[in-house]
Amino acid sequence: MATSTSVEWRVRVDNDETTALYEPAAEGRAESAVFVCAHGAGGHMGDRGMLRVAETLRSIGLGVVRFNFVYREAKSARPTLCLV
Repeated sequence: MATSTSVEWRVRVDNDETTALYEPAAEGRAESAVFVCAHGAGGHMGDRGMLRVAETLRSIGLGVVRFNFVYREAKSARPTLCLV
């Protein structure tokens, strides 16, 4: 859930792009730092747990950046394997 003051942008990762979202500290709270929050494998930046973590962090004065990994942006449920 984006707030009215959130900012969404596209982030380039090699030849791909993904979505990121910045949400400032909750209204009336001085922002002391920004926390970059990544979801787990199979997750998404809009998952209920991610939203709850962001809301809690914002309530204690932290700005929050959430983002999708490239594989999630491509609607895959798991990361691409890199063979070396």
